[in-house]
Amino acid sequence: MEKQEIGEVTNRTSTTDFNFIVRANSVKKWDYIEIIHPEVGSVLAQVTDLEKKDSTTIATCIVIGKRTERGFLRKPKTPIEPKSPVYHSNDKIITENLGLSDKGLYVGLLEGRDSLKVRLNAEKLIKKHLAILAKTGAGKSYALGVIIEELAELGIPLLIVDPHGEYSSIKSENTNSDDKKYFELYDIKPGAIKNVKEFSTDPNINVGTYQLKLPIPQDPFTLIQAMPSKISDSQKRLLYSVVKELKETRPKFTFSDLIESLEIEESSAKLSLIPLLQDMKNSGIFSFNFTSSHELIKPGQVTILNLRGAPPIMQETIVQVLVTALFEERKLDRVPPFFLIIEEAHNFMPERGFGEAKSSHILRTVASEGRKFGLGLAMVSQRPARIDKNVLSQANSQVILQVTNPNDLKAISRAFEGVSTQVENEIKALPIGRALVIGASDYPVFVDIRVRKTQHGGRSKPLEFSETISPVSQNNLIYGFNLMVAEKDVVKMEEKDIAKIRILLQPNLFVNVSKGNETYHVLASLTEPAFYRLEDKLEKIKIPSRLGNLSPAQRKVLAYANGSTIAELFMKTGLSFNEVTSIANNLQREGLVKISNNRLFLSENIKDLANLEKLNFFTKPTHINLDGKKIDPEIPEAQVFNWIRLLGGKPVDKRVAYLPFYHITFQDGSEKTMDVLSYSTSI
Repeated sequence: MEKQEIGEVTNRTSTTDFNFIVRANSVKKWDYIEIIHPEVGSVLAQVTDLEKKDSTTIATCIVIGKRTERGFLRKPKTPIEPKSPVYHSNDKIITENLGLSDKGLYVGLLEGRDSLKVRLNAEKLIKKHLAILAKTGAGKSYALGVIIEELAELGIPLLIVDPHGEYSSIKSENTNSDDKKYFELYDIKPGAIKNVKEFSTDPNINVGTYQLKLPIPQDPFTLIQAMPSKISDSQKRLLYSVVKELKETRPKFTFSDLIESLEIEESSAKLSLIPLLQDMKNSGIFSFNFTSSHELIKPGQVTILNLRGAPPIMQETIVQVLVTALFEERKLDRVPPFFLIIEEAHNFMPERGFGEAKSSHILRTVASEGRKFGLGLAMVSQRPARIDKNVLSQANSQVILQVTNPNDLKAISRAFEGVSTQVENEIKALPIGRALVIGASDYPVFVDIRVRKTQHGGRSKPLEFSETISPVSQNNLIYGFNLMVAEKDVVKMEEKDIAKIRILLQPNLFVNVSKGNETYHVLASLTEPAFYRLEDKLEKIKIPSRLGNLSPAQRKVLAYANGSTIAELFMKTGLSFNEVTSIANNLQREGLVKISNNRLFLSENIKDLANLEKLNFFTKPTHINLDGKKIDPEIPEAQVFNWIRLLGGKPVDKRVAYLPFYHITFQDGSEKTMDVLSYSTSI
C-alpha cells in the first residue's frame, strides 16, 4: 500500500529533532511518524507537540532512530533533510524500531495504537528491578496487579509485602462491570490467580490468612536487628554477654530466659533493655515454630504478607527479618529465584532525610546485590522523593503514572535517564490508567494499562461484624472510610467489660485542593471547625473560630503574614498604612498572628493549618456497606471552602464522606467514642 504523506519537514532540522508542516487532519500528539533519511533510509520519529497559527499547524518531533542490522537503535549522524515528506508509521516499523517484543509481561496497549501490545521482559525485570510510581489514586496498585497476574502466569515465585491488605483480591476473578466493557479491546479474559498463599500477623483481622511467625533470634546480632528501637553500645555489650552465657547452658533460649538473665545483672543498661524484650515477647510474632522460607517461596506460588493491622515498627521488623533470611537462603540456592514486591516502599526504605527504617539496610543490599542471585525487587510508592535515592536508581524498568508533586518529579528525573523537563510535564498531565513505561523497549513509551483479570483490591470489600453491630445490607451503602480497627481489637484494648458497640457516622467534606502546582486531599469535619490528619494516628486540627469571620481586608493582611513588615504589607495589600497597622494588631490580639521586630508571622496553630502537605489525607474514602447512625452536619460546605481559601488553597472538587466512630457502652453504664482508623480520636 502506498504511504500517505501527512506533512513536510521545515527548514530547521537536527539529528535529534525537527518540525514539520501538517498537511492532514489525522495527526495527533504522540503519533509515531516516518521520514526517509538519504543515508540510512526509513527513520522513526514521534510527534511531541502541535501548534496552530492561523490556518497552519506545525508539529514538533523527536527522532527515535532506526534499528541497525546488529539490532541497535541508532539516530542518524546527519540532520533530516528539510522539505522531506512525512508519513504515518505502520505497526511493523514501530515494532521493529522500538523493539517491542511479542513475548513477556503484557501490561497494556501502546498509546494511540490499539493493535500494539506492550510487554515487559520478565528476566530483565527480575535481574534489574522495577519501580511503579504514581500519586495517590493514579492507578499504581492497579498497574501492579496487572504485573502480578503476568508474573504468576509464568510461574515466577512472588513475595508481596502488602501493608494495607489490598492484594487478597487477586484470588478472585474480575467481575467489575466497568472493566468488563474493555476485556475485548485488551484481549483479556477474567480469571483468578489460583496458587496464592496469604500470611498475616493476625488471621482474626485478616480472615482466611495463615499465621505468620518469625524465629526467636538466637544470636546477639539478629536479636539487635529485630529490636523495636536502637540500643546503646553498653546495652549491646550486656546483651552479647547474656546471650553467650545462655547459649552455654541451653540449646535454645526464649525472651523470658533473656529477661530473667538480665534481671539479675547489676548493669544499669538492663533497665531499658528489659522493656524492649518484653515488647518483642508480647508482640506474639516470634516463635520456635516459625514460618519457614520454603512456606514463603515455592515455584509457581504467589505469597502475600498481609500486614494490615500491624503497627509500622512491626511491619519494618517483619520485612527486615524475612528478607534477610530469604536473601541468605537464595544465595545458597535453597529457595528458587523470586520477585520481591514492596508496596508503600517509602516506609520501608526511606531516603535518609526522612529517617531510617529497620528494613532499610537489607533492602539497599537487595537492590545492589540481589540481581546477582536471582532476587528481583519491585518498589511501589506515591512518594518517590521519600524513597532511598540509591535504591530507586537501581530500577532499570519503570512504570510511571501521574505524579504532580515537584519534589517527586525531581526525584524521578534524578533517578532515571531520559526524564527531561518536557517528560516531567507530560507525567503531570497523564490521565488515570496511562503510564510512561521505561524498560519495555529501547525507548520510553506511553502505555494504556490493560484491564485486570483479577479483582482490584482498591474497591470496597464486604465487612463482617459480630452481633453487637447491625448486619451489613445493601441498604447501608455509604461513601466513607473502611474500618481499620476491628471490633475485636476494641474489646482487647478496653480494660472494662463492654455491653454494646455501635457505629456513629460523622459527616466530613473530602476536598480535592490545588495550591500552586500541587494537589492535596483534605478532610474537613462538618460537625465542628476542624481538619483531620492521618499519619500514625488520626489527629484533629482545630480551626480558630475567628478564622472564618475575617473581613476582606483582614484576609489580605493574613495572606501576606509570612514575615512581611508593616511597610511591605502596605505595599502588597493596597490598604492604607494605618489600616494595616490596626488590622495587624487586631489579628495579634485574636491569636492569629504574632508580631516580632515589626514583622508579621502566622501563629503556631495557623501554621499547621496553612501547611496543606501536612493536612494531605492519603487514605481515600470509598463505597462501603456499613450500618450506623448518621450525625447531622452543622457546618455549611461553603464555610469549609472559605477556610481552604484562607489557607492559600483552591477547592477543585468535593464530596461528603462519612468517618465512622465506635460508640462503646460499658457494663458500668459509662460511654466512649473513638475513631475506627487508629482508635485515637473522639468526636
